[in-house]
Amino acid sequence: MRQRDLQLSRLTYLGTVAIFLVAVGTVEIFHHLISINRQADARARVTNELINLRTRIEAHSNAAIYLVRGLAAYLQAYPDATREQIDPVIKNIYIDGKSIRSIAVAPDLVVRMVYPLKGNEKVLNVDFRKVPEQWPYVEKAVALKETVLDGPVTLIQGGRGLINRTPVFVKDGKLWGIISVVLDIDKLLAASQVTAEPANLHLYLYNPSKQNKGFIFGDPKVLEGPQYISLPLYLHNETWMLAATAQPPKGLWWLQLTRVIGWLASMVFAGMFFTIIREHSRNKILVNTDSLTGLPNRRAFYQKLNDNLGQYRKSGQPFGIVYLDLNGFKEINDNHGHETGDDVLVMVARRLQEVSRPSDQYYRLGGDEFVGVLDGIKDREQADAIAKRLLEAVNRDMHLDNSLVLRISTALGYSFPSPGDDIDTLLTRADKHMYQDKHRDSEPDHTI
Repeated sequence: MRQRDLQLSRLTYLGTVAIFLVAVGTVEIFHHLISINRQADARARVTNELINLRTRIEAHSNAAIYLVRGLAAYLQAYPDATREQIDPVIKNIYIDGKSIRSIAVAPDLVVRMVYPLKGNEKVLNVDFRKVPEQWPYVEKAVALKETVLDGPVTLIQGGRGLINRTPVFVKDGKLWGIISVVLDIDKLLAASQVTAEPANLHLYLYNPSKQNKGFIFGDPKVLEGPQYISLPLYLHNETWMLAATAQPPKGLWWLQLTRVIGWLASMVFAGMFFTIIREHSRNKILVNTDSLTGLPNRRAFYQKLNDNLGQYRKSGQPFGIVYLDLNGFKEINDNHGHETGDDVLVMVARRLQEVSRPSDQYYRLGGDEFVGVLDGIKDREQADAIAKRLLEAVNRDMHLDNSLVLRISTALGYSFPSPGDDIDTLLTRADKHMYQDKHRDSEPDHTI
């Protein structure tokens, strides 16, 4: 009985913890799913914004190239054109190209014309083959026979810029020279609306083929974030990278509030479960417990005996019952009062528990009658040893709180199950043996 109560108590606590964990787990899964969904939405928005920015940057960069191709076609058709003939064409290209900072024409790879001249005087007569920082891209454009974008570049005339280098070949395939168009980075990014980046984005635009990742625009710390998204920009035989991270979304207080409410609801639900189960267990204990002695009562005894008989019929598991009755208990009540009688019953119950084996359980049936269920005993010899120990304990002098010393005697009988026995048969046999002992005054050890 004690082990069963302890097991129920443990199960109650474990059940409460399990329900709390399941409820909290459900809340956390819900919160996690919402967070994942919001992150996926944020990544989708970032990707869409990057695609739009990439499209605009490529469009504005290509616009300048398309204008320069007209000049290249003119020079290809008229390789001997004079400065006076070329200048109006360059001027128109410069006016139409909103992001163009300057245009240089370099026959035989030496700059002979630049527009506008003011502020770009240092570029005149520059031989690209003698500029180590720029020559690799000039050489690449000539080798590919295509426009190549170089940048960001520290310009000879000062400042930073992007240089589109377009080679010009005459009809016989001979290199005539090269056209260099310097693009203003700030104007190009402004025209592409990069500088007016969405408020929820952190951007970083760079050229990975350059030293220190060729910073063009934005915050390099974007690449340090674990959730950044990057897209390549293919610009005239050069690849840039456009990376971004989404700023933490605002207005998530309701999500955190939902999480807190979920935790609180889980605690309340688990507390309600614990309270209900605990009260149910307490009621069950009260129903099966003698309120005076604290021993299990007649109801619990019949449940235990029914279980033991079932095991005996199924597997032959041995057990026995011992019946005890206090001699002269009525006189104690009559002479010393019912309160003293209650004290005697409590002390008898305590002594029975003190000498019982771990596998034994004693019950109060009512009045001065006690009974024990002895698991595992097989014969009278074992029962006699237990009976002797019980009688020695119960029959000792009782020193009560009111300085009264009482000595009582106890009648005892036991029985073992036989095939075909039911509860009444087993109890009747033990009760009969007990009454034989009650009327046997000459048996010093009270065995039967």
